[in-house]
Amino acid sequence: MKLGRMNHIGVATPDLDASIAFYRDVMGASDIT
Repeated sequence: MKLGRMNHIGVATPDLDASIAFYRDVMGASDIT
């Protein structure tokens, strides 16, 4: 099965600030809200 682009993702987390820092600093993600 071929996958296309990822449109969005939802993540449940007990520490939102730590999760934001991880995805931004480690994974290279950006906040587009």
